[in-house]
Amino acid sequence: LRVLHRVSPIEIYREAALQSLPVWILLLLLVLMFLLLRRLRSALNLVTHLMYQDPLTQSMNRRGLFERADRLRALAERNGSKLAVAIFDIDFFKQINDRYGHEAGDQVLRAIGGGLKAQLREYDVLCRWGGEEFVALFLVDSPEAAPGVAERLRASVSNREVGATLSGGVVIWRDAEALPTAIS
Repeated sequence: LRVLHRVSPIEIYREAALQSLPVWILLLLLVLMFLLLRRLRSALNLVTHLMYQDPLTQSMNRRGLFERADRLRALAERNGSKLAVAIFDIDFFKQINDRYGHEAGDQVLRAIGGGLKAQLREYDVLCRWGGEEFVALFLVDSPEAAPGVAERLRASVSNREVGATLSGGVVIWRDAEALPTAIS
């Protein structure tokens, strides 16, 4: 072009830049969209995590429990296991809050939630059901094994240095039964 039309190199580069400007803008927009998508995905993961998990105890909340319960029930059926439902209540929790304050109560909740979670297997489920109540779903080979597992869970956190004990109960979740009924 320079030889035939006597166009200076600066004019050639300027015209090339102008002609390719839409491509560069499109590439910039694609990069920005990619960065925005990554940020949105990160925010969605955080919201999903908060939607299913209790932030204080790092155990599931009720929504998370109901979400995971069906999968755990399917696993029990596939393995020929039974699914046990245990509920634990921190004894005299109101007195802990009244005597030592809510921060101490939160520490007790964190310690007990963490202790129960540490005793369960990866696929078992722990849920903070209410203020000081926890529900655990776990697989057992036979219905007779459920009380022993529940007692081991209860004793493991009652022996901690948190100044609190647990009371609880355990049932086998029957096939036609709704989870809230089993918990009740």
